[in-house]
Amino acid sequence: MPTTISNHQMRRLVVTTAANDNAAIEDEAQKLSHELNGVYVRRSGRSIKSILTTAAADRLLIVRRDRYSLHDLSGNEYQFHPNLVIVRAMNYKKTGSDHFLEAADLREGDKVIDCTVGFATEALLASLQVGETGEVVGLESVPELAVVTREGTRKYTLIQKGLEAALRRIVVLNWDYREYLARCLTSSADVVYFDPFFDETLEKSAQSIGALAAFGNRAPLDSRSILEAQRVARRSVIIKHPKSCRLPKETEDLVVREVSGRKSPVTFAVIASLRSR
Repeated sequence: MPTTISNHQMRRLVVTTAANDNAAIEDEAQKLSHELNGVYVRRSGRSIKSILTTAAADRLLIVRRDRYSLHDLSGNEYQFHPNLVIVRAMNYKKTGSDHFLEAADLREGDKVIDCTVGFATEALLASLQVGETGEVVGLESVPELAVVTREGTRKYTLIQKGLEAALRRIVVLNWDYREYLARCLTSSADVVYFDPFFDETLEKSAQSIGALAAFGNRAPLDSRSILEAQRVARRSVIIKHPKSCRLPKETEDLVVREVSGRKSPVTFAVIASLRSR
């Protein structure tokens, strides 16, 4: 469910279809415009820039048979793609090593809350690890981003069917994690995970993360949310961050261990839950 509306959610959104899509896709686009409190506009051969300018809108969601994509006047485009998770999953299968999975120490049947689901990279790895008896919930506070990622997990085709099945099991919800965690029961998940935006963007991920950052909620991770996450988690809270970006002092003091590679630009900070302290 949507949460408190913030400035980044107040922007006027237009929904349309790809140039040659049929009546069923147009109907899907119209329903989405109502879901997102946006405006449906027939494509009629017009360009993205033309539609955005005419509608005085900030964002355009294009509905296609196999995927959705989000656009703005600056040329940013966001569409769901699992990025390097396929490579990471195959490497893990061969070597048994992945820094996120080592930090999270997930088991069959675990429940994971990914508070900043993004491209669902870690959510997919978690879903693989917890299996059919587990549960992975991915949160996205921006409604149109949540829709693009939700439909991506439902529709994106992967050659590796085990990966595709794990992708389908991810539950993507339009919630701000600050409100979602506050409503969760104590010790109702095994692991709570954060991958928030930082001021520094890693060079190798700038192209893929740049579009996500353009549309996403860049509010910093606050200490109150970490405390809520500690309450909700049975075992641990994980925070992914660039090695070059220090966590706030009050958060850093809570970290019990860090998992990273010698050449990796990121680290996974592990914080014990209140229950396990």
